[in-house]
Amino acid sequence: MDASARLRITLYLFIPPVLWAGNSVVGRFASDFIGPFSLSFFRWLIASVLLFLFAAKPLYSHRKLVQKNWKSLVVLGVLGTGVFNTLLYLGLNTTSASNAGIIMATLPVIIILLNYFSGMERASGTQILGMVISLSGVAWVITHGKLSHLLQLDFNSGDLTILFAISTWALYSVLLKSLRPPDLPTLPFLLIQFLIGLVFIFPFYIYEQSLGSVIVWNKQSWLILAYVGIFPSLIAFFFWQQGVALGGANIAGFFYPLITPFTAVFAYVFLGELLDEAQIIGAALVIGGVMLALGRALKRRD
Repeated sequence: MDASARLRITLYLFIPPVLWAGNSVVGRFASDFIGPFSLSFFRWLIASVLLFLFAAKPLYSHRKLVQKNWKSLVVLGVLGTGVFNTLLYLGLNTTSASNAGIIMATLPVIIILLNYFSGMERASGTQILGMVISLSGVAWVITHGKLSHLLQLDFNSGDLTILFAISTWALYSVLLKSLRPPDLPTLPFLLIQFLIGLVFIFPFYIYEQSLGSVIVWNKQSWLILAYVGIFPSLIAFFFWQQGVALGGANIAGFFYPLITPFTAVFAYVFLGELLDEAQIIGAALVIGGVMLALGRALKRRD
C-alpha cells in the first residue's frame, strides 16, 4: 500500500468520528426542541431527500443490480441506519451517559472478535495493544482520571440495549465489505440504506408522536435538523464506507474511540463545558492508541 492510499484511508476514517462527536453535542442541545425518535427520523429523511437529488439517476441505472442483491442491501440498511440508531436512543432513556460512553467505546473489541470468529480478518499484537491504550484513554476521560470509578458503575437493562446497539454497528462494519455489491456506486448504495433505515424508524417516530412529543419549530430546530441530516448522516456515512472498503473493518474500528475526545473538545467550545486535565490526558491516550494500531495495520497491507 503506497503513501497516498494510507493517507486516503486515514482521512476517510478520521472524518466520521469528528462529525459523530458533533452529533452528540448537537443531540444534547436538541433535547429541548426535538424528541429522540423525531430527531432520528428527520435526520434520515433530510439525508435521503438531499441524496436523492444526486443518486436517483445512478440508482435507476443500477436497478437490476439492486434487485439481485436486495437481501444484502436490506441487512445493511436495517443494521446501519435502522437498528443501531433506534436501540441507541432506547438505551439512553434508561442508562447514564458514562455507562453509554464506556460501552460504545468497545466497538473495536467487538469488530476484532467478529472478524476473528468469522475468519475474515485477524488482529496483530500491536493492534491489540493500540486498542487497549485507546480504550484506556476513553475510560480516563469518562472517569475523570479515576479509573477505580469503573468498579462503581451500576449496569442495567439500558446498558445491555446499548451493548446490543453497538454490536449491530460493529456487525454492519464487518459485513459492509463483503455484502456491498462491488459494482454499485457509493451514492445509490447510501440512498438505499438511508431509505431502508427511514422505513425502519418510522413506526418509532409515530409512537413518539402519539405520546404527545411535539417539535418546537424555530431557527434552532431547523439548524439542528440541517446539521444531523447532512454532516453525521450523509457525509460521515460516505467517508466511513469508503474507509471500510479500502482499509477493512479492523482498521475502521480503531478510529471509533476518537469520538470521545472530540466530543469533549466540542462540548468545551460550543456548550461551555470545561476541558479538564483528565480529558486532555485521555484524548492523548486515545489518539496515541489509534496511531499505534493504525500504523501497524496499514503496514500489514503492504
